[in-house]
Amino acid sequence: MNTFYPSKPYGMEVETGHTLLLSMHTEEIRRPLSNPFIRFRPDEYVLLYPHWYRANEQGILQCVGRSRVPAQESSSTRGADWRLDVETLLARPLSHHALQQLCGLTFVCFLNLRYLVALALAGKEPPKSFFPPCSFVLLGTRLYATDQQGCLSSYLGEISGQTMRNEPAFHRRLKKLTGIDSRTDVQSLQVPRRKHTH
Repeated sequence: MNTFYPSKPYGMEVETGHTLLLSMHTEEIRRPLSNPFIRFRPDEYVLLYPHWYRANEQGILQCVGRSRVPAQESSSTRGADWRLDVETLLARPLSHHALQQLCGLTFVCFLNLRYLVALALAGKEPPKSFFPPCSFVLLGTRLYATDQQGCLSSYLGEISGQTMRNEPAFHRRLKKLTGIDSRTDVQSLQVPRRKHTH
């Protein structure tokens, strides 16, 4: 018999922060500094340190590589140097029309608590990254999984704003997309905190 033991292995955190966005579009769009339903346009490059992402035709973020800027220098790095950083990853220059913009983000992290506890018990620190490792991240209406480095490694699907406003429906959709057992509780861990890419 397959017995289920509810262990609450996932914790939910709402976080806010800001990041650098490089857009290939010549027309800048206004984005509020805190945007829970942000959508990225095709060919926008987003720095969620230490990883750079490119939005594809559907606006889904795909990792293009890891920044070469050391963590201790990230807060003092100029916009032109960030641009050179992503151009080095792409091995080509960006259009001279590319716009740089500070972008506000509000996102939800679903932390894999078992994995984080296992790291702590092994005396290991989680990687210094914008997102937690081996977890799930809801960025706007798009849900992603992260790898062991905290990189958005795979796109899982979309959760509509209407579904988000209905907690039971939200949890059902979340568990369907992630494969989390339907009987598992996902508990809120804390009040929102702020993160900064640089």
